[in-house]
Amino acid sequence: YESFLVYNSCIDSSTAKLNHSITKVCATLNAESE
Repeated sequence: YESFLVYNSCIDSSTAKLNHSITKVCATLNAESE
């Protein structure tokens, strides 16, 4: 459930602007969630 929220916020943020940095952070968070 938490990882799902993280995933959604990642998409929202990356769509906004900071594409590259956010994607890196998202990848890290998703890796730790799994």
